[in-house]
Amino acid sequence: MRYGAREPEMDRQQHAPLFLGTIRHLVSQTLARLDKVFSHLSAKVFPMSTLKIGVIVGSNSKQSINRQLAQGLVHLAKGRADFEFLDIAMLPLYNRDFDGTPAAQPFEEFKAKVRGCNGLLFVTPEHNRSVPAVLKNAIDGASRPYGDSAWGGIPAAIIGTSPGGPATSMAQQHLRNVFVFTDMPTMQQPEGFIRWTEGLIDANGQVGSASKEFLSKYMDKFLAWVQLHQTR
Repeated sequence: MRYGAREPEMDRQQHAPLFLGTIRHLVSQTLARLDKVFSHLSAKVFPMSTLKIGVIVGSNSKQSINRQLAQGLVHLAKGRADFEFLDIAMLPLYNRDFDGTPAAQPFEEFKAKVRGCNGLLFVTPEHNRSVPAVLKNAIDGASRPYGDSAWGGIPAAIIGTSPGGPATSMAQQHLRNVFVFTDMPTMQQPEGFIRWTEGLIDANGQVGSASKEFLSKYMDKFLAWVQLHQTR
């Protein structure tokens, strides 16, 4: 009797792995189908081709390697969004005494351009282990006067290049701290600490073959991140 009583329990134990495997397969298929449905609906409601992306290079040098990287990234995503480089070199040094005066007009025009973007791509060098002054000035000026910040709610991503091994990692980390306060949802992964080497950007301004796969995936993730936050 004891053996007979335990047979159903043993039978269930033997079939449990098969049953669980079937359940996992069904759940995986269902999630995959739902993902396709949501992606389809998202594409209809917020077509990626209509996204407007502002590109901000944290350097006022026309020869900046980060400007070259930014141009290469735009080439990788060409046709999938509208990209506009937002010039920060022409902004005066921010001074709160000028708020609401004609002297603040360059910042007001810059803020209008920022607000017109669905997402922002920051491509920055690193100066003395931190954010370049020209970029910090643009961020500060466009966040003032208090309560009239242009940055709030705009999804962003940060990337940068430098000949050194750590690339621009410290500047990027400091920017992430700033963006918490300016209320900008910032893409966490993948991180873009790009070491500048010969061939990273070719003579035609295109990303070289050695980095093309990673940077293409970076832009894919960024555009998906922006798409995810389109509620406005």
